[in-house]
Amino acid sequence: MACEASAFARVSFPSAERAFPTAPSPMGEEKAANPFLRADVPEVASPAPLAQVLAEAPPGFRKLLFFEGGGEPLAQAVDRSADGHLILVGPEGGFAPREVEAALAAGARLTTLGPRILRFETAAIVSAALVQHLAGDLG
Repeated sequence: MACEASAFARVSFPSAERAFPTAPSPMGEEKAANPFLRADVPEVASPAPLAQVLAEAPPGFRKLLFFEGGGEPLAQAVDRSADGHLILVGPEGGFAPREVEAALAAGARLTTLGPRILRFETAAIVSAALVQHLAGDLG
């Protein structure tokens, strides 16, 4: 996702593509996900403007914006009956106030990882793992 504070000049897209490949696995996506006993294959999309990400959120997904300014506890924000969760983690420097307002207007819930500020790469992994755990899909 591309936010106001995103700094694409510092990102090498070839290295990002190696870290987050979008091409099918040589084994096939379903087979590659099978060792983890997943019923679905998580999608990692290319960076896109926040407004587009919010507009294209799948129906039935709970939108969670992880906000360093606080929010409701994650355990309350996760909805086990939702079809899935759209996790929004901001870039270094966080979301701009108008981005937070736009996300709230689109139905996102503000939540937090607590008082510590994590690098966005770490925050994305931690938030995904915690949401999976709280939704009953991990542990």
